[in-house]
Amino acid sequence: MRRVVLSREIADEIINSIAYGIRNFQRRMIVLCGSGTSKVEVAAQLVNLYIDNINKAPLILYVVDSLDQGTLGVEGLKRFKECLKNKMEFRAISYLDTESVMGLTYDILILDVMEELRPNDLGRLIETVRGGGFIILLAPQLDSWVNNITRFQRKLLIPPYTINDLKRLFIRRFINKLKEHKGIWLIDLETGFVHYNKPSETKTRETKMEIPPGSLFPKELYLMSKTNDQVKALMSMEAFAKERRYVLVITANRGRGKSAILGLGLAGLLYTAKGKFSVIITAPSLYNVQVLFEFLKMGLEKLGLPYDVEERHGLIRAIYCRKGRVTYEEPFDAASSNAKMVVVDEAAGIPVHLLLRIKRNFRRAIFSSTIHGYEGAGRGFSVRFLSALRRESRTPLLEISLRDPIRYASGDPIEEWLYDTLLLDAEPAKIEEEPTSLIYGEADLEKWFLEREDELRGFIGIYVLAHYRNRPDDVAILGEAPHHFARLLKTSDGAIVTAVHLAREGELEDEIIEEILAGYEPSGNVVPSLIVKYYPPYKHFAKYIGWRIVRIAVHPNLMDRGLGSLVLDDLCDEAQRAGVDWIGAGFGVTRTLLNFWIKNGFLPVHISPTRNPASGEYSVLVIKPLSRRTHKLVEVMSNEFKTRFIESLYDTYFDLEASVARLLLYSPYGAGDIRLNLSKSQNARLKAYVNGIVTYEAANDAISQLVKAHFMLRSDKRIRLDEDEEELLIAKCLQGRSWSDAAKAVGFSPSKVKNAVRGIVTRLWEGYRVEET
Repeated sequence: MRRVVLSREIADEIINSIAYGIRNFQRRMIVLCGSGTSKVEVAAQLVNLYIDNINKAPLILYVVDSLDQGTLGVEGLKRFKECLKNKMEFRAISYLDTESVMGLTYDILILDVMEELRPNDLGRLIETVRGGGFIILLAPQLDSWVNNITRFQRKLLIPPYTINDLKRLFIRRFINKLKEHKGIWLIDLETGFVHYNKPSETKTRETKMEIPPGSLFPKELYLMSKTNDQVKALMSMEAFAKERRYVLVITANRGRGKSAILGLGLAGLLYTAKGKFSVIITAPSLYNVQVLFEFLKMGLEKLGLPYDVEERHGLIRAIYCRKGRVTYEEPFDAASSNAKMVVVDEAAGIPVHLLLRIKRNFRRAIFSSTIHGYEGAGRGFSVRFLSALRRESRTPLLEISLRDPIRYASGDPIEEWLYDTLLLDAEPAKIEEEPTSLIYGEADLEKWFLEREDELRGFIGIYVLAHYRNRPDDVAILGEAPHHFARLLKTSDGAIVTAVHLAREGELEDEIIEEILAGYEPSGNVVPSLIVKYYPPYKHFAKYIGWRIVRIAVHPNLMDRGLGSLVLDDLCDEAQRAGVDWIGAGFGVTRTLLNFWIKNGFLPVHISPTRNPASGEYSVLVIKPLSRRTHKLVEVMSNEFKTRFIESLYDTYFDLEASVARLLLYSPYGAGDIRLNLSKSQNARLKAYVNGIVTYEAANDAISQLVKAHFMLRSDKRIRLDEDEEELLIAKCLQGRSWSDAAKAVGFSPSKVKNAVRGIVTRLWEGYRVEET
């Protein structure tokens, strides 16, 4: 077999650029385009040259689509190993296992992007490479790369679309960004094309570490810090050993070492603790805190404090020592923990309302968040959570920011390329004053991705500030999926103030509908699939055309001014003219969010049976019927949903916020008059309760039937009650909470809650003229 190699001249230039990167603690990237195993052979050539000239034992990570035998990725792995000098070992993983390397550091990263190129994975993996290291992309031939189909793209296709319908906008932008940015070699092995933009000459300044005198934590911990920013953060954590009330907020871009310093700081707190010190760690995922736990172990070892580790599926879940324990809990569980202190890492991935619940549950808390990163941009965290924290916090609050990178130098060209390509640092347009006129329109995605990048950045930037979880995948989905599109409101001068990301769904064939009934879960078609699954008699709903709102957000400077409702009105008008049958949305439910959808004519038809473990929210599906044929269907499903939901409040949804439950029971559909089926005994006991003769507990079965009948009525036919009165009925009579819990949930006085329920039930009994049956 003929060995494919780079020319000595090009190879030497690449090694020299890597050597320059080493001196300046910067990274480089080499994109090898071609067919067959030629790319793999050249990758091995570059690694061999690196070993000969620079580093005798580099840490190498090789990532392929699949590790199954016979796949193209595995064949490439075998060839790479054959060509690698001295048969040295390296780690190989599939893209399914990228979370397992979070927090680890490598000298060389080799990514096979022939079969897979998923933005989320790209963001995670690129950031594992240290300054002085380099990344190799194994890509298709340059001229045909745009037409190459990855697994990620295939998953975006739903019937009736085929690979020919892919928009291919993200991949075209991706290739253009490789050509634009510095520090990236783009080489086509088939044509001999070579492109490289040399980074500007820079001199890395060495930072002199400043260890604070008289620190509480041992000096050994401070010497483990890499930057003065980390030293500052570590010093700030000393206060938790002294103060009973204290909140620390740490923000940083990716790769600044915030998780590492949290681990070292917790080691210091355990070491200096006078009694048992219990700390809860929480984050969107257990994977997110592995770096924290590893540095906690390193800190304890440095301080000579023995410890035990509890693992689950190979992941650290808790660390115990004689001074105390540090334990991971899901965010929703952390909000009710009785530990002395909480540390929230990657806080941007947790809803603001849940972060505030966690804060209120602890006197001492640390919130750490990435501001720009692949796991969910944290600008929404910094804008919404911090502003709420400052407003309501009576606890001493300290905010610090880590700016200096740990793994590589500031100004690293690969970081700049990554942030630009994946729009990790997208910001909305600047709005100086409230706009006087707004224009509703369609997003020209082709121009956005390839020409008008400022508009794409403004559109995505609104989501970054408005949503707690933004992924690079979302940008690629918008630029690739044929059924995804966008609408917007913009000012007369073009500034985007409201952004709507949509997906066309429905028109499913009978065969697919039957497969869904049998347990098949197709990609896309979220709304039709849920309707078929939970409302089988109305499975023909999946044949109708719908638009699902994937995301909707308003510019942060213009919130609470009706712009979201305004764009929904325009969107519904457009959809009706286009013959669309329904518009729907699915979301993690909160009272504020659900109220927005309901006031705009959307009706709940489904709620998930369990909470999301990270957000602590139930997911709700809402639909607004637009055509005559869907109006009747949605009415039937809305009524059935209310019946099922009311009967589940005592069990499945006993912990659901009563304010959310009340909104879920709102409907313009329902019974037109009261329907009770009380026995003579029930009626007598209900009457006795109303007259103050028996207690609530003696008549609760009859009371429950009356309250259920009240909520099953059409909303405009109900006896008018205040919101908090209806919420109290839900908490006590339908969820079965204790008197104290019901009072607390609704904000009633514990001493008056019993009389309040009796008074409300009396109004219902008298207003509905309950008669014996």
